[in-house]
Amino acid sequence: MTRFLSFVAACALIASWTFAAEPAEKAADKSDEEQVIGTWRLPKDAMKLIPNLSDDVEAFVLAFDSEGWKLTLQFEQGSQDIAGSYAMEPKYTPKTLDMAIKAGAQELGTISCLYKIDGDKLTIRFSKDQSKTGRPADLDSDSEDYVTLVFEREKKE
Repeated sequence: MTRFLSFVAACALIASWTFAAEPAEKAADKSDEEQVIGTWRLPKDAMKLIPNLSDDVEAFVLAFDSEGWKLTLQFEQGSQDIAGSYAMEPKYTPKTLDMAIKAGAQELGTISCLYKIDGDKLTIRFSKDQSKTGRPADLDSDSEDYVTLVFEREKKE
C-alpha cells in the first residue's frame, strides 16, 4: 500500500520500450506525442522531491508508448508497476498532460500536469493535492503546492 501511495503522491509513470535518443535537429521535427515515446528515469537525487515516497525505492522509471504510460518503482527485492492512459495538449501554453491511473479497466483518478520536452529531458509538474490545487499554472513558480520532476531519457545500449 505504501508503494502505491508513493506512486499516486508522486504522480507517476512508465515502460517496456527503450529508444535511443535522437539528435536535437531530428527531435525538433517530431511532435511531442512522438518525442515522449520511450523510457524516462528520474535521477536518484530528484526522488527526494516526491512526497511520501518510500526510502526503499531504488529507481523511478516512467515509460510512454502510443497506448499509454507505465510507472515502475524498483526496489531491492522486485518492482511495482502502475499504468494508465494519457492525453497531451502541446498547443496550450504551458503544455498540458493528463495521466489517468488505471487498475485493469477501472480508472482510479487523473493527474493533471504540465510538461516540457527538451531533448533528452522530460519535465513534469503536478500538484501534491489535485483536489485542492489542480493543474499548476506554470513550470517555474516557487510553490510548495507543486512538485516538478525532471526525467532523463534512457539511452538504448
